[in-house]
Amino acid sequence: MVRDELDLIVRSSLGLRWSALGPFLGLHLGGGPVGYRGLVAPGVPDEEHPVMLRDKVVQLVEDTYGLNRYGHFTTTRDDRQRAVLDALAGLPLPEPCNN
Repeated sequence: MVRDELDLIVRSSLGLRWSALGPFLGLHLGGGPVGYRGLVAPGVPDEEHPVMLRDKVVQLVEDTYGLNRYGHFTTTRDDRQRAVLDALAGLPLPEPCNN
């Protein structure tokens, strides 16, 4: 069932990462060693994605997490994700209702 597959995908990826790190550090690591800037592709500004806002968010993330701690943060991410997985191991998910 598509719903179950989608839930599994989110639980196994973004849900796991965000529970361990939060969205901004998770996305910062998603950009690789160059950080969030490497994840957010520069594009043509429009009303929905103004360049000034994008650049401000990138700068705030870089100011918060820096660019020289990638190895430290990936180790921390891995340790915290393992802790989340260990804590959830063997716990069943609630049964969905069939409405």
